[in-house]
Amino acid sequence: MVFLPLISITGVTGTFFRALALTVGTALLTSLALALDRQGKGGEDEQAYARAVDISKRTGNPRVRLVNASRLGYLLARRGRYADALAKAKQADAIQGKPAELTRAVHQMIVSYAISAKDYNAALTEIDKMIAGNEGNKTELLGQAFSISLQAGNQQKAQAYADQMGSNKTPQIRLVIAGGYQKAKKYKEAIEEVQPLLQS
Repeated sequence: MVFLPLISITGVTGTFFRALALTVGTALLTSLALALDRQGKGGEDEQAYARAVDISKRTGNPRVRLVNASRLGYLLARRGRYADALAKAKQADAIQGKPAELTRAVHQMIVSYAISAKDYNAALTEIDKMIAGNEGNKTELLGQAFSISLQAGNQQKAQAYADQMGSNKTPQIRLVIAGGYQKAKKYKEAIEEVQPLLQS
């Protein structure tokens, strides 16, 4: 509220600053009131979605259940409750009868929420499931799994993903792999990984 003292300035300058101070002060207080009001309604939103998920479980419509569970997961993730969002996304994944394109979207949500929750094993498990189900570009999925393995500090798993990629690596993936080797102080392997990039 640094603008409120400006109200006390007199003269022509005070006229201009008084209007500015009142406008900015009113805007800040209104923004604060709306933010506090919206924060209180967040719990109501979660409860409403939770009730909708319960109702949709009773109706048996898999699309409605999937949408409601996904919305609740998204709402929880927006609030920074990634572990809860991950649980809801896994519930959505367990729903039978969903279309293939929605299955892939749910799997991507699970990976995203798991990474945000720092549950790297859950993220890697989901990516392995996506690779096995031929969901998306295998090389990109392996590169993502490699990167997550490095984040988790699991060098063996990272090496296994790198081996699965073989020579079918994009330049970006080669750089990520080289960076992982460099962090692990395996400089020879890092140089070998980027060597094809230097030759082309």
